[in-house]
Amino acid sequence: MRISDTAHFATSVEKEQKMSKFRELHACIARLQALLAGDDVEPEQQKDIKRAMEQMKRLSRTAHPSQRQVFAAVREIADALLRAFLRN
Repeated sequence: MRISDTAHFATSVEKEQKMSKFRELHACIARLQALLAGDDVEPEQQKDIKRAMEQMKRLSRTAHPSQRQVFAAVREIADALLRAFLRN
């Protein structure tokens, strides 16, 4: 195996990992959209769920998010979803 083959392999693995992260984020967004499509969600819950979805979209558009950016995004997403689902 040549060095250039190893570099290409490492690049393709990194690309696959990045695509996997995108798929996971988009799968979460799709599930939340399906939830919004139902009649069970109140307007205030919709607002919080949409805010969480926007944060997920922003994170997916960030080219190389730092660990700090990812943690901040997860915290905001979790906060919005908890607020939405813990409403009485």
